[in-house]
Amino acid sequence: MALESKTAVVLAGGVAKGAFEAGALDVLIERGVRLSQVVGASSGALNATLLAAGIRSGRARDATRRLVELWRDDARWIHFIHLSVRDLLERSGLSDSKDVLAMLQEEVPRIATAAVDPVRLRIVVAALDGIVRSIGGAPATTFEGVLSFADGDFDDDAGRARIYTAAAASSAFPLLFHPVDVPALGPCYDGGAVNNTPIQLAVQEGLDEVIVITPYPARFSAPNELKGMELVSRLIDILIQERVFRDLTLAEETNAQLARLRALADDGTLDATQLAAVLRAVGARPIRVVMVRPNAELAGNAFAGFLHRELREEYIAAGKAAAQAVPLGRLFEQ
Repeated sequence: MALESKTAVVLAGGVAKGAFEAGALDVLIERGVRLSQVVGASSGALNATLLAAGIRSGRARDATRRLVELWRDDARWIHFIHLSVRDLLERSGLSDSKDVLAMLQEEVPRIATAAVDPVRLRIVVAALDGIVRSIGGAPATTFEGVLSFADGDFDDDAGRARIYTAAAASSAFPLLFHPVDVPALGPCYDGGAVNNTPIQLAVQEGLDEVIVITPYPARFSAPNELKGMELVSRLIDILIQERVFRDLTLAEETNAQLARLRALADDGTLDATQLAAVLRAVGARPIRVVMVRPNAELAGNAFAGFLHRELREEYIAAGKAAAQAVPLGRLFEQ
């Protein structure tokens, strides 16, 4: 069953497990899902960039096939770690983002060959200098930066360059990469550090249907004794899962509250005009969230897939299986 065209997809970060998203997207697009918005963070931002370019040119299927190939064949340490003298002197990270940018500069123009369909791309970054907003009328600092691109940004070199910079910044894992300078935001790091699965960004756009793809399961098993990289990986899992859990709980609670309001209309407590006024006042609407994720934790830590092709193939296959199993069109799938 194909979804309506006004549908957003949220692509979470997962470091090497981003291969799961490539497999899932390949199946969803093959099943006829049409997307108008793409939101990404961390490795999900790289997937989001190529997917959005494919949507723009009417070649989403080509984009997802290419994503599968890139993750399977090219997602190795040697293909994106670029050591330099600066790395050794500054020690703000092992690598700059030169090879990540080169990959985007090579792959996106191959896909974004025409201006066919509208698309909006939103990429999350962690701004080291902070961004001043306000809370209660007083200045307050947030570190979550959101960079938005649409339509024509994919149609010329200048627009694409801005997209490449945003995607490289969002995927710049701390200590592994240097921060990437983003115009108006300054040095930026991995967007997963501030919002790894930015569901609310898609919901805020007024769309009623959001597909969320994450390589993390709904339920985690209790670990054995953790040391070294396994402990680091577990802490990353905790940070990611807790934000997702809160966002999904909020969506579920919003749907439940709206159902109770509609029940008041059904029993005559509120008439249609009153119900509409209440909904406008609270600014709420039903949110259809379709989750695409594995049933159990994927093998290996967050980085292991960069060393083992068989793991990346396993992640891709798991993504395909998860997307094939999703009953598209459910009001709320968790």
